[in-house]
Amino acid sequence: MSALCGWIGLTQYDRPPAVGLRAMTDAYRGRRQSEASSIGRQASIWAAEDRSRGIVSEVGEILAGIVGQPRWRDPALIEEQRQRGHAAALVRAYREHDVGLLSKISGPFAFAILDQATGKALLAVDRMGIHALYFSSPPGGLVFGSTADLVRSHPDVRTSIPLQAIYNYLHAYVCRSPGTIYAEQKKLGPGHFLRWENGEERVEPYWRTPFEPDRSKSEGELAEELVEQVRQAVRRSLPEGRSEGVGAFLSGGLDSSTVTGMLSEMSAVPTKTFTIGFDESSYDEMRFADAANRKFDTQPHRYYLKPGDVVAMVSQIAAYYDEPFGNSSAIPAYFCAAEARKGGVSCLLAGDGGDEILAGNSRYLDQQKYIRFSKLPTLLQSTLGLATRVPILRRTSLWQKASRFIGRAGVPLPERLEAYNFWQVERMPEVFEPEALRQLDLEAPWREMRTTYEGAAASDPIQRMMHLDLKQALADADLKKVTGMCELAGINVRFPFLDDELVAFCATIPPELHLKGGRLRAFFKDAFRDFLPEEILQKKKHGFGMPFYEWTRDDQKLRELAYDSLDSLRSRDLLRRDFIDVVKREHARQEPTGYDGLVWDLMMLELWLQHHPLKK
Repeated sequence: MSALCGWIGLTQYDRPPAVGLRAMTDAYRGRRQSEASSIGRQASIWAAEDRSRGIVSEVGEILAGIVGQPRWRDPALIEEQRQRGHAAALVRAYREHDVGLLSKISGPFAFAILDQATGKALLAVDRMGIHALYFSSPPGGLVFGSTADLVRSHPDVRTSIPLQAIYNYLHAYVCRSPGTIYAEQKKLGPGHFLRWENGEERVEPYWRTPFEPDRSKSEGELAEELVEQVRQAVRRSLPEGRSEGVGAFLSGGLDSSTVTGMLSEMSAVPTKTFTIGFDESSYDEMRFADAANRKFDTQPHRYYLKPGDVVAMVSQIAAYYDEPFGNSSAIPAYFCAAEARKGGVSCLLAGDGGDEILAGNSRYLDQQKYIRFSKLPTLLQSTLGLATRVPILRRTSLWQKASRFIGRAGVPLPERLEAYNFWQVERMPEVFEPEALRQLDLEAPWREMRTTYEGAAASDPIQRMMHLDLKQALADADLKKVTGMCELAGINVRFPFLDDELVAFCATIPPELHLKGGRLRAFFKDAFRDFLPEEILQKKKHGFGMPFYEWTRDDQKLRELAYDSLDSLRSRDLLRRDFIDVVKREHARQEPTGYDGLVWDLMMLELWLQHHPLKK
């Protein structure tokens, strides 16, 4: 739980320098951490962190603030941090290396350096995007903060929500960086920095996952090293190197089970684990979590989520996020963290990131058949395509499957990954009025996805998909989900699989090992075969969702909340009114339809809008 905010410039406004900073800090919701601030003539900075020593520093005209758990890679900076704190080490690194200091720091962090003498600012977030920084550039200045709410609280920052931002949210169910829900704000992506100088801003990446397959080592050697790298990453994730007060999210999947097992090795007492269950068997994975609990002799805590829990908390959860957030697994994440707080835990270790650094998403395996098809001779591809048009075949289910397959095979990566996304460009006349369509850039989210995919430091499709998911699935969505819900519950969270050294090592694993023999996570499973329970090694990939579709069929209060939210959104005239009517009508059917997944995202948008009125 940490926060950072401040500003530089804005000297043309006739107000004391402290006014803008006070407006921002008054809006901060946590107020649990130790705080520090510094107010200069042309800049101000404030930080809140669990530790109070060394999060803000003022050296001459330079103000600096840093939050998170940074680690310094230079002996002189390590000593500076030990004696005077992280912010002092940051100022020294800036003076000696300027933007090159980013090669001297690792771990989860966000920082800001404000140089009043030169009118410059340097902002950055960690490589994996665990911490966030939003920023706005009102005339003559720069305002920044850990959340969009902090930035919008500054009196010089305007707020407006363009329809383009609404469309971008609906396309992804989150607001992906560098965009935000507000026209006046942007946010740094993972591994990015912002250089600001006298009104001019420049945002650039300083790090990309360094995919460099190491084929000089045997598979066995790489496997042994992976196990040790994971163990050290878990150890480095412990607050102050101690396991007291630390528990683990435990879904029963590979990564949370591995973290649980490693943490248990390092704890003198049974590790407390926290698992969410469901009465609906197709969603419940409690039996796999129980297998890990037995294997590692933990102290399990279980909570079975009910529709009433969603009704009780969903509005508060929507309000807590600084932007619309449609990932429904935020609900179980919150209740899991809340149980940890009740169980006397102050910090949770989470398994997020394992799928992205070790090719564990099911679509990686799905894409292999399309990739193999694309390597067939062009003539053979054409012949197979023509065969699907033979009249006698058109009446068979085989033809239908083959036709769909060949059609999707013709769509390139990464667009093919979104083949099931409702928000296809050709469907948007169903959603938006003609005048709105003329204003929207419908290709924008697709273009951003392709830019990220092609920006990978790799040409292999698997590694490019991993790079894309590290940004879009992890930094933009899952990390925001988990950190936000842990903050709301009053719990710190750390992510061992996003340890910089572990990520760099995993980038050296040859991509063909990850899906060896057509098995998802083959290399990881083989490496941990003697460590994890057999039930977990054999289980099929399962998401961390909840049965919202089923619950709205059976629970009247939840259904009324969802439909009332859609009716309220309908009255805003952001989307076609008849589109909202279609969504409700289709969702009300007894059988699943392609509209069911839209209800949650639209409901969360409306609930968020209700709690975030625009500034007057």
